[in-house]
Amino acid sequence: MGIFATDNINTKRFMKKFFLLTILVALVACQKETVQPETVQETASPITFELTANYGNATKAVKTGWEAGDVVFVFFQGVEAPKHLQLRYDGSSWTAVQMNGDTEGDIGLSNGQEGLMRAVYFPFGNDTVITTDYSGSFFFSSANQPAYYSYWLTGTLHYVVNNNKVSGAFNMCIPEGMVQFWIEDPDAAAKLATRDEYYLYCPAIKPVEINEIIPDSMDIYEFDYSAGKGILPNAYEGGFLFAGRLAEGYTTEFGSSYYFRKTKKEYRGTMHVTEMEDLYVKASAPIQSHDAIKLPSWESSRWQPVLEDDDFVELSSTQASLGKWKIKNFGDRYPGYDYPKEYNFATAVSLGETVPDKQEWEALIGGLSWAPVCVGEDLIPGLAGVDKDGKFIFLQDGVYWTSTPYSGAEDAEAYAVVVNHSVSAPYIKDIDKSANALVRALVGPTDPSLTLFNPERTL
Repeated sequence: MGIFATDNINTKRFMKKFFLLTILVALVACQKETVQPETVQETASPITFELTANYGNATKAVKTGWEAGDVVFVFFQGVEAPKHLQLRYDGSSWTAVQMNGDTEGDIGLSNGQEGLMRAVYFPFGNDTVITTDYSGSFFFSSANQPAYYSYWLTGTLHYVVNNNKVSGAFNMCIPEGMVQFWIEDPDAAAKLATRDEYYLYCPAIKPVEINEIIPDSMDIYEFDYSAGKGILPNAYEGGFLFAGRLAEGYTTEFGSSYYFRKTKKEYRGTMHVTEMEDLYVKASAPIQSHDAIKLPSWESSRWQPVLEDDDFVELSSTQASLGKWKIKNFGDRYPGYDYPKEYNFATAVSLGETVPDKQEWEALIGGLSWAPVCVGEDLIPGLAGVDKDGKFIFLQDGVYWTSTPYSGAEDAEAYAVVVNHSVSAPYIKDIDKSANALVRALVGPTDPSLTLFNPERTL
Protein backbone atom coordinates (compact mmCIF):
# COMPACT_ATOMS: atom_id res chain seq x y z
CA MET A 1 0.00 0.00 0.00
CA GLY A 2 2.84 2.38 0.82
CA ILE A 3 4.54 1.75 -2.47
CA PHE A 4 1.31 2.20 -4.45
CA ALA A 5 0.51 5.37 -2.54
CA THR A 6 3.90 6.91 -3.40
CA ASP A 7 3.57 6.06 -7.08
CA ASN A 8 0.15 7.58 -7.17
CA ILE A 9 1.41 10.87 -5.72
CA ASN A 10 4.29 11.01 -8.25
CA THR A 11 1.88 10.37 -11.08
CA LYS A 12 -0.29 13.30 -9.99
CA ARG A 13 2.73 15.61 -9.78
CA PHE A 14 3.81 14.60 -13.30
CA MET A 15 0.35 15.16 -14.71
CA LYS A 16 0.21 18.61 -13.10
CA LYS A 17 3.55 19.63 -14.60
CA PHE A 18 2.49 18.28 -17.97
CA PHE A 19 -0.76 20.24 -17.82
CA LEU A 20 1.07 23.49 -16.96
CA LEU A 21 3.57 22.88 -19.73
CA THR A 22 0.73 22.33 -22.19
CA ILE A 23 -0.89 25.63 -21.22
CA LEU A 24 2.43 27.46 -21.59
CA VAL A 25 3.01 26.02 -25.03
CA ALA A 26 -0.52 27.02 -26.06
CA LEU A 27 0.01 30.59 -24.84
CA VAL A 28 3.28 30.90 -26.75
CA ALA A 29 1.60 29.56 -29.87
CA CYS A 30 -1.25 32.03 -29.50
CA GLN A 31 1.14 34.96 -29.15
CA LYS A 32 2.97 33.93 -32.31
CA GLU A 33 -0.32 33.88 -34.22
CA THR A 34 -1.29 37.48 -33.21
CA VAL A 35 2.03 39.11 -34.15
CA GLN A 36 1.59 40.76 -37.60
CA PRO A 37 4.45 41.46 -40.00
CA GLU A 38 5.31 45.22 -40.39
CA THR A 39 3.35 46.80 -43.26
CA VAL A 40 5.36 48.66 -45.95
CA GLN A 41 3.19 51.50 -47.38
CA GLU A 42 3.44 52.43 -51.03
CA THR A 43 4.22 56.10 -51.67
CA ALA A 44 1.69 57.53 -54.14
CA SER A 45 3.20 59.25 -57.16
CA PRO A 46 2.73 63.04 -57.01
CA ILE A 47 0.30 64.71 -59.39
CA THR A 48 2.04 66.76 -62.06
CA PHE A 49 0.51 69.62 -64.03
CA GLU A 50 1.17 70.40 -67.67
CA LEU A 51 -0.91 73.58 -67.91
CA THR A 52 -0.35 76.74 -69.91
CA ALA A 53 -2.37 79.91 -70.54
CA ASN A 54 -2.86 81.87 -73.75
CA TYR A 55 -3.35 85.62 -73.30
CA GLY A 56 -6.40 85.80 -75.57
CA ASN A 57 -5.59 87.29 -78.95
CA ALA A 58 -9.17 88.35 -79.65
CA THR A 59 -9.24 90.97 -76.90
CA LYS A 60 -7.97 94.53 -76.99
CA ALA A 61 -5.91 95.53 -73.98
CA VAL A 62 -3.28 98.01 -72.97
CA LYS A 63 -1.33 95.05 -71.62
CA THR A 64 -1.27 92.53 -74.46
CA GLY A 65 0.95 89.68 -73.28
CA TRP A 66 2.47 87.77 -70.37
CA GLU A 67 5.31 89.31 -68.41
CA ALA A 68 7.82 87.72 -66.04
CA GLY A 69 6.27 87.46 -62.59
CA ASP A 70 2.68 87.01 -63.79
CA VAL A 71 0.60 84.50 -61.83
CA VAL A 72 -2.52 82.67 -63.01
CA PHE A 73 -4.68 81.21 -60.21
CA VAL A 74 -6.38 77.88 -61.00
CA PHE A 75 -9.31 76.43 -59.03
CA PHE A 76 -10.67 72.87 -59.30
CA GLN A 77 -14.10 71.39 -58.71
CA GLY A 78 -13.73 68.87 -55.93
CA VAL A 79 -10.84 70.71 -54.26
CA GLU A 80 -11.81 72.64 -51.15
CA ALA A 81 -10.84 76.25 -50.58
CA PRO A 82 -8.34 77.72 -50.09
CA LYS A 83 -6.40 74.99 -51.93
CA HIS A 84 -5.53 75.98 -55.48
CA LEU A 85 -2.83 75.89 -58.12
CA GLN A 86 -0.62 78.80 -59.15
CA LEU A 87 0.83 78.98 -62.67
CA ARG A 88 3.87 81.23 -62.40
CA TYR A 89 5.42 82.71 -65.54
CA ASP A 90 9.17 83.36 -65.60
CA GLY A 91 9.28 85.09 -68.95
CA SER A 92 9.43 81.96 -71.10
CA SER A 93 7.59 79.10 -69.38
CA TRP A 94 5.06 78.22 -66.69
CA THR A 95 5.71 76.53 -63.35
CA ALA A 96 2.81 74.94 -61.46
CA VAL A 97 2.85 75.28 -57.67
CA GLN A 98 0.22 73.65 -55.44
CA MET A 99 -0.95 76.01 -52.71
CA ASN A 100 -3.02 75.83 -49.54
CA GLY A 101 -3.89 79.47 -48.94
CA ASP A 102 -0.62 81.37 -48.73
CA THR A 103 1.65 78.32 -48.25
CA GLU A 104 2.70 75.51 -50.54
CA GLY A 105 0.84 72.27 -49.98
CA ASP A 106 -0.73 69.37 -51.83
CA ILE A 107 -4.23 70.19 -53.07
CA GLY A 108 -5.37 66.55 -52.85
CA LEU A 109 -6.10 65.48 -56.43
CA SER A 110 -5.97 61.78 -57.26
CA ASN A 111 -6.14 59.57 -60.35
CA GLY A 112 -9.55 59.39 -61.96
CA GLN A 113 -10.75 62.65 -60.41
CA GLU A 114 -12.32 65.08 -62.88
CA GLY A 115 -14.38 68.23 -63.13
CA LEU A 116 -14.21 71.86 -64.19
CA MET A 117 -11.21 74.06 -63.51
CA ARG A 118 -11.27 77.87 -63.59
CA ALA A 119 -8.23 80.07 -64.25
CA VAL A 120 -8.14 83.75 -63.20
CA TYR A 121 -5.44 86.33 -63.88
CA PHE A 122 -5.23 89.80 -62.31
CA PRO A 123 -2.85 92.08 -64.27
CA PHE A 124 -2.07 93.96 -61.06
CA GLY A 125 -2.65 91.23 -58.47
CA ASN A 126 0.27 88.81 -58.70
CA ASP A 127 0.62 88.97 -54.90
CA THR A 128 -2.94 87.72 -54.38
CA VAL A 129 -3.57 85.31 -51.49
CA ILE A 130 -6.51 82.91 -51.70
CA THR A 131 -8.69 82.71 -48.58
CA THR A 132 -12.05 81.20 -47.60
CA ASP A 133 -14.76 81.41 -44.96
CA TYR A 134 -17.74 79.41 -43.74
CA SER A 135 -19.26 79.46 -47.25
CA GLY A 136 -16.39 77.47 -48.70
CA SER A 137 -15.90 79.94 -51.56
CA PHE A 138 -12.53 81.07 -52.86
CA PHE A 139 -11.81 84.71 -51.99
CA PHE A 140 -8.99 87.03 -53.04
CA SER A 141 -6.79 89.19 -50.84
CA SER A 142 -4.07 91.61 -51.94
CA ALA A 143 -2.26 94.63 -50.57
CA ASN A 144 -3.21 96.29 -53.88
CA GLN A 145 -6.98 96.53 -53.50
CA PRO A 146 -7.50 98.27 -56.90
CA ALA A 147 -6.23 95.05 -58.53
CA TYR A 148 -9.76 93.66 -58.21
CA TYR A 149 -11.39 96.79 -59.61
CA SER A 150 -9.36 96.44 -62.77
CA TYR A 151 -10.10 94.11 -65.66
CA TRP A 152 -9.15 90.47 -65.38
CA LEU A 153 -8.69 87.48 -67.68
CA THR A 154 -10.33 84.11 -67.12
CA GLY A 155 -10.79 80.74 -68.79
CA THR A 156 -12.25 77.31 -68.02
CA LEU A 157 -11.32 73.74 -68.97
CA HIS A 158 -12.50 70.23 -68.10
CA TYR A 159 -9.81 68.30 -66.27
CA VAL A 160 -9.17 64.59 -65.71
CA VAL A 161 -6.36 63.27 -63.54
CA ASN A 162 -4.88 60.56 -65.76
CA ASN A 163 -1.65 58.73 -64.94
CA ASN A 164 -0.95 61.24 -62.18
CA LYS A 165 -1.13 64.15 -64.61
CA VAL A 166 -3.42 67.10 -65.41
CA SER A 167 -2.94 68.73 -68.81
CA GLY A 168 -4.49 71.59 -70.75
CA ALA A 169 -4.13 75.09 -72.21
CA PHE A 170 -6.41 77.88 -70.98
CA ASN A 171 -7.63 80.46 -73.50
CA MET A 172 -7.78 83.52 -71.25
CA CYS A 173 -10.27 86.28 -72.15
CA ILE A 174 -11.39 89.58 -70.69
CA PRO A 175 -15.07 89.33 -69.63
CA GLU A 176 -17.68 90.74 -71.99
CA GLY A 177 -18.42 94.45 -71.68
CA MET A 178 -15.12 95.39 -70.04
CA VAL A 179 -13.29 98.48 -71.33
CA GLN A 180 -10.08 100.25 -70.32
CA PHE A 181 -8.93 103.86 -70.21
CA TRP A 182 -5.31 104.94 -69.99
CA ILE A 183 -4.24 108.44 -68.92
CA GLU A 184 -0.57 109.28 -69.25
CA ASP A 185 1.18 110.49 -66.11
CA PRO A 186 4.88 109.71 -65.54
CA ASP A 187 4.32 110.10 -61.79
CA ALA A 188 1.35 107.71 -61.59
CA ALA A 189 3.14 104.99 -59.62
CA ALA A 190 4.57 107.48 -57.11
CA LYS A 191 1.18 109.15 -56.69
CA LEU A 192 -0.59 105.86 -56.03
CA ALA A 193 2.03 104.96 -53.42
CA THR A 194 0.72 107.81 -51.22
CA ARG A 195 -2.55 108.00 -49.30
CA ASP A 196 -4.05 110.24 -51.98
CA GLU A 197 -6.76 108.76 -54.18
CA TYR A 198 -7.40 109.23 -57.89
CA TYR A 199 -10.69 108.49 -59.65
CA LEU A 200 -12.21 108.51 -63.12
CA TYR A 201 -15.98 108.95 -63.58
CA CYS A 202 -18.10 108.36 -66.68
CA PRO A 203 -21.86 107.66 -66.68
CA ALA A 204 -21.37 105.22 -69.56
CA ILE A 205 -19.12 103.03 -67.40
CA LYS A 206 -19.69 101.20 -64.13
CA PRO A 207 -16.96 99.88 -61.85
CA VAL A 208 -16.99 96.12 -61.41
CA GLU A 209 -15.20 94.00 -58.83
CA ILE A 210 -14.37 90.29 -58.89
CA ASN A 211 -15.45 88.95 -55.51
CA GLU A 212 -15.22 85.17 -55.26
CA ILE A 213 -15.20 81.81 -57.04
CA ILE A 214 -18.18 79.56 -56.25
CA PRO A 215 -16.76 76.08 -55.47
CA ASP A 216 -19.56 73.90 -56.87
CA SER A 217 -19.98 75.63 -60.24
CA MET A 218 -16.63 77.44 -60.56
CA ASP A 219 -18.64 80.56 -61.49
CA ILE A 220 -17.15 84.00 -60.82
CA TYR A 221 -19.26 86.14 -58.54
CA GLU A 222 -18.93 89.80 -59.55
CA PHE A 223 -20.15 92.96 -57.89
CA ASP A 224 -21.24 95.69 -60.31
CA TYR A 225 -21.38 99.22 -58.94
CA SER A 226 -23.74 101.87 -60.28
CA ALA A 227 -22.92 103.56 -63.56
CA GLY A 228 -20.93 106.75 -63.12
CA LYS A 229 -19.31 105.77 -59.81
CA GLY A 230 -15.62 106.48 -59.36
CA ILE A 231 -13.13 103.96 -60.77
CA LEU A 232 -9.81 103.41 -59.00
CA PRO A 233 -6.69 103.11 -61.19
CA ASN A 234 -3.57 100.99 -61.29
CA ALA A 235 -0.22 102.36 -62.44
CA TYR A 236 0.93 100.97 -65.78
CA GLU A 237 3.59 102.05 -68.27
CA GLY A 238 3.85 105.65 -67.11
CA GLY A 239 0.18 106.32 -66.58
CA PHE A 240 -3.10 105.52 -64.83
CA LEU A 241 -5.06 102.52 -66.11
CA PHE A 242 -8.79 102.49 -65.31
CA ALA A 243 -11.21 99.69 -66.21
CA GLY A 244 -14.95 99.09 -65.94
CA ARG A 245 -17.97 97.64 -67.70
CA LEU A 246 -20.26 99.36 -70.20
CA ALA A 247 -23.52 100.54 -68.66
CA GLU A 248 -26.62 99.11 -70.29
CA GLY A 249 -28.77 101.52 -72.30
CA TYR A 250 -26.40 104.49 -72.28
CA THR A 251 -25.95 104.77 -76.03
CA THR A 252 -29.71 104.52 -76.61
CA GLU A 253 -30.20 107.86 -74.86
CA PHE A 254 -26.88 109.64 -75.38
CA GLY A 255 -25.31 108.04 -78.44
CA SER A 256 -21.55 108.45 -78.62
CA SER A 257 -21.31 111.56 -76.43
CA TYR A 258 -19.21 110.98 -73.29
CA TYR A 259 -18.43 113.22 -70.35
CA PHE A 260 -15.45 112.18 -68.20
CA ARG A 261 -14.45 113.56 -64.82
CA LYS A 262 -11.20 112.91 -62.96
CA THR A 263 -10.54 113.83 -59.36
CA LYS A 264 -7.79 113.79 -56.81
CA LYS A 265 -8.58 113.31 -53.13
CA GLU A 266 -5.88 114.26 -50.63
CA TYR A 267 -5.62 112.81 -47.17
CA ARG A 268 -5.79 115.53 -44.52
CA GLY A 269 -7.00 113.49 -41.61
CA THR A 270 -9.96 112.73 -43.88
CA MET A 271 -10.17 112.66 -47.66
CA HIS A 272 -10.77 115.98 -49.44
CA VAL A 273 -11.35 116.58 -53.15
CA THR A 274 -8.59 118.96 -54.17
CA GLU A 275 -8.73 118.55 -57.95
CA MET A 276 -11.67 118.07 -60.30
CA GLU A 277 -11.41 118.34 -64.07
CA ASP A 278 -13.84 117.45 -66.84
CA LEU A 279 -13.54 116.30 -70.44
CA TYR A 280 -16.26 116.07 -73.08
CA VAL A 281 -15.79 113.78 -76.08
CA LYS A 282 -18.03 113.33 -79.08
CA ALA A 283 -16.74 110.00 -80.39
CA SER A 284 -17.02 108.85 -83.98
CA ALA A 285 -18.66 105.64 -82.73
CA PRO A 286 -19.91 104.32 -79.37
CA ILE A 287 -17.44 102.63 -77.04
CA GLN A 288 -17.45 98.88 -77.62
CA SER A 289 -16.74 95.87 -75.40
CA HIS A 290 -12.99 95.23 -74.92
CA ASP A 291 -12.02 98.70 -76.17
CA ALA A 292 -8.81 100.16 -74.79
CA ILE A 293 -8.96 103.95 -75.02
CA LYS A 294 -6.25 106.54 -74.51
CA LEU A 295 -7.56 109.76 -72.94
CA PRO A 296 -5.63 113.05 -72.81
CA SER A 297 -2.74 113.09 -70.34
CA TRP A 298 -3.44 113.98 -66.71
CA GLU A 299 -1.98 117.49 -67.19
CA SER A 300 -3.52 118.13 -70.62
CA SER A 301 -5.28 121.47 -71.09
CA ARG A 302 -8.18 119.56 -72.66
CA TRP A 303 -9.26 118.73 -69.11
CA GLN A 304 -11.24 121.71 -67.79
CA PRO A 305 -10.90 122.61 -64.08
CA VAL A 306 -14.41 122.78 -62.59
CA LEU A 307 -14.01 122.82 -58.82
CA GLU A 308 -13.39 126.51 -58.09
CA ASP A 309 -16.13 129.13 -58.27
CA ASP A 310 -14.14 131.32 -60.66
CA ASP A 311 -13.27 128.53 -63.15
CA PHE A 312 -14.39 129.53 -66.65
CA VAL A 313 -14.08 128.58 -70.30
CA GLU A 314 -13.65 131.08 -73.12
CA LEU A 315 -15.74 130.02 -76.10
CA SER A 316 -15.84 131.23 -79.68
CA SER A 317 -17.69 130.56 -82.89
CA THR A 318 -16.31 130.78 -86.42
CA GLN A 319 -17.44 134.41 -86.51
CA ALA A 320 -16.66 135.87 -83.08
CA SER A 321 -15.96 135.42 -79.39
CA LEU A 322 -18.84 134.05 -77.36
CA GLY A 323 -17.43 135.24 -74.05
CA LYS A 324 -15.93 133.76 -70.92
CA TRP A 325 -18.56 131.55 -69.31
CA LYS A 326 -18.48 130.16 -65.79
CA ILE A 327 -18.04 126.39 -65.77
CA LYS A 328 -20.78 125.69 -63.24
CA ASN A 329 -24.09 127.18 -62.13
CA PHE A 330 -24.00 129.81 -59.41
CA GLY A 331 -24.17 128.20 -55.95
CA ASP A 332 -23.48 124.65 -57.19
CA ARG A 333 -20.46 122.57 -56.14
CA TYR A 334 -19.65 121.36 -59.67
CA PRO A 335 -21.24 120.95 -63.12
CA GLY A 336 -24.08 118.47 -63.03
CA TYR A 337 -24.98 119.00 -59.37
CA ASP A 338 -27.74 116.85 -57.91
CA TYR A 339 -29.19 119.69 -55.82
CA PRO A 340 -28.92 122.77 -58.07
CA LYS A 341 -29.51 126.23 -56.64
CA GLU A 342 -32.38 128.23 -58.13
CA TYR A 343 -33.38 131.88 -57.73
CA ASN A 344 -36.19 134.16 -58.81
CA PHE A 345 -35.39 136.89 -61.35
CA ALA A 346 -34.89 139.72 -58.86
CA THR A 347 -32.48 137.67 -56.79
CA ALA A 348 -30.64 136.35 -59.84
CA VAL A 349 -29.78 139.82 -61.18
CA SER A 350 -28.70 141.06 -57.74
CA LEU A 351 -26.24 138.24 -56.93
CA GLY A 352 -23.28 140.31 -58.06
CA GLU A 353 -22.75 138.02 -61.05
CA THR A 354 -22.86 138.95 -64.73
CA VAL A 355 -26.03 137.22 -65.86
CA PRO A 356 -25.96 136.86 -69.67
CA ASP A 357 -28.60 138.84 -71.53
CA LYS A 358 -30.86 137.37 -74.19
CA GLN A 359 -28.49 138.25 -77.05
CA GLU A 360 -25.48 136.69 -75.33
CA TRP A 361 -27.44 133.49 -74.77
CA GLU A 362 -28.61 133.51 -78.40
CA ALA A 363 -25.01 133.87 -79.57
CA LEU A 364 -23.95 130.94 -77.40
CA ILE A 365 -26.81 128.71 -78.54
CA GLY A 366 -26.20 129.48 -82.20
CA GLY A 367 -22.42 129.39 -82.04
CA LEU A 368 -21.92 125.95 -80.50
CA SER A 369 -22.55 122.38 -81.59
CA TRP A 370 -24.87 120.67 -79.07
CA ALA A 371 -25.30 117.03 -78.07
CA PRO A 372 -27.10 115.18 -75.25
CA VAL A 373 -24.85 113.89 -72.50
CA CYS A 374 -24.92 112.61 -68.94
CA VAL A 375 -22.54 113.89 -66.23
CA GLY A 376 -21.04 112.63 -62.97
CA GLU A 377 -21.90 109.86 -60.54
CA ASP A 378 -25.35 111.39 -60.03
CA LEU A 379 -26.07 110.79 -63.75
CA ILE A 380 -27.27 114.33 -64.42
CA PRO A 381 -28.56 114.72 -68.01
CA GLY A 382 -28.14 117.84 -70.09
CA LEU A 383 -26.55 119.26 -73.21
CA ALA A 384 -22.88 119.77 -74.01
CA GLY A 385 -21.98 122.64 -76.30
CA VAL A 386 -18.68 122.53 -78.19
CA ASP A 387 -17.01 125.48 -79.92
CA LYS A 388 -14.83 125.55 -83.05
CA ASP A 389 -11.68 124.75 -81.01
CA GLY A 390 -13.17 121.81 -79.12
CA LYS A 391 -13.70 123.72 -75.87
CA PHE A 392 -17.00 122.90 -74.23
CA ILE A 393 -19.65 123.88 -71.73
CA PHE A 394 -22.21 121.66 -69.98
CA LEU A 395 -25.74 122.82 -69.17
CA GLN A 396 -27.81 120.39 -67.13
CA ASP A 397 -31.51 120.03 -67.81
CA GLY A 398 -33.41 122.99 -66.39
CA VAL A 399 -34.30 126.64 -66.93
CA TYR A 400 -31.68 129.43 -66.85
CA TRP A 401 -32.27 133.14 -66.40
CA THR A 402 -31.23 135.77 -68.89
CA SER A 403 -30.91 139.32 -67.57
CA THR A 404 -33.40 140.60 -70.18
CA PRO A 405 -36.97 141.40 -69.06
CA TYR A 406 -39.81 140.53 -71.38
CA SER A 407 -41.33 143.85 -72.36
CA GLY A 408 -44.68 142.55 -73.52
CA ALA A 409 -46.00 141.49 -70.13
CA GLU A 410 -45.91 144.69 -68.09
CA ASP A 411 -42.51 143.78 -66.69
CA ALA A 412 -43.92 140.66 -65.01
CA GLU A 413 -41.86 138.27 -67.11
CA ALA A 414 -38.29 137.82 -68.31
CA TYR A 415 -36.55 135.72 -70.92
CA ALA A 416 -35.12 132.36 -69.86
CA VAL A 417 -33.24 129.53 -71.55
CA VAL A 418 -34.67 126.01 -71.47
CA VAL A 419 -32.31 123.03 -71.57
CA ASN A 420 -33.64 119.54 -72.21
CA HIS A 421 -31.32 116.77 -73.34
CA SER A 422 -34.07 115.28 -75.49
CA VAL A 423 -34.13 118.51 -77.57
CA SER A 424 -31.32 119.23 -80.03
CA ALA A 425 -30.31 122.59 -78.51
CA PRO A 426 -31.30 125.04 -75.75
CA TYR A 427 -34.12 127.46 -76.62
CA ILE A 428 -35.46 130.73 -75.21
CA LYS A 429 -38.91 131.48 -73.81
CA ASP A 430 -40.42 134.01 -71.44
CA ILE A 431 -41.39 133.01 -67.90
CA ASP A 432 -42.75 134.73 -64.83
CA LYS A 433 -40.11 136.60 -62.83
CA SER A 434 -41.32 134.99 -59.62
CA ALA A 435 -40.35 131.55 -60.91
CA ASN A 436 -37.12 129.96 -59.71
CA ALA A 437 -34.42 129.19 -62.27
CA LEU A 438 -30.73 128.44 -62.54
CA VAL A 439 -28.02 131.06 -63.04
CA ARG A 440 -25.04 130.55 -65.32
CA ALA A 441 -22.86 133.64 -65.23
CA LEU A 442 -20.29 135.23 -67.48
CA VAL A 443 -16.92 136.21 -66.13
CA GLY A 444 -17.51 139.62 -67.71
CA PRO A 445 -19.31 141.24 -70.63
CA THR A 446 -18.96 139.43 -73.94
CA ASP A 447 -17.58 142.53 -75.65
CA PRO A 448 -15.59 144.86 -73.37
CA SER A 449 -16.35 148.56 -73.74
CA LEU A 450 -14.15 150.32 -76.27
CA THR A 451 -11.99 153.26 -75.15
CA LEU A 452 -10.87 155.45 -78.05
CA PHE A 453 -7.55 157.25 -77.97
CA ASN A 454 -7.29 160.59 -79.71
CA PRO A 455 -4.26 162.74 -78.99
CA GLU A 456 -6.30 165.87 -79.66
CA ARG A 457 -9.04 164.95 -77.29
CA THR A 458 -9.44 163.52 -73.79
CA LEU A 459 -12.42 161.31 -73.17
